[in-house]
Amino acid sequence: MAALAEGAGGPLARRLGVARGAEPHGLALPAGDEAVAPDDHADRLAVRAAVAGLPDRQRAALVLRYFADLSLADTAEAMGCAPGTVKALTHQALAGLRSRLGDAIEEVVGNA
Repeated sequence: MAALAEGAGGPLARRLGVARGAEPHGLALPAGDEAVAPDDHADRLAVRAAVAGLPDRQRAALVLRYFADLSLADTAEAMGCAPGTVKALTHQALAGLRSRLGDAIEEVVGNA
């Protein structure tokens, strides 16, 4: 999640009040390999790599909507754009994840 602040640049991180390298409130992943089953760990790494490979604004929209659980309006406000832009960015991000991860991404986000 720290990649959100780093990848999206300083302005978005400042608007969200997220320090560089910090985990947003409530979004910390379990510490250590013992907290995650081996298969889950591999899946987690694959999802993180795929999300990290998205363009900055797509990644920011996806993280804010699905991981931070912000509303469409709150995400648009945080990103400084229109709600329609958030919808488009989220759609593009999910399409990118589907192309990288296949149908397995549906288990994570459902039919969004």
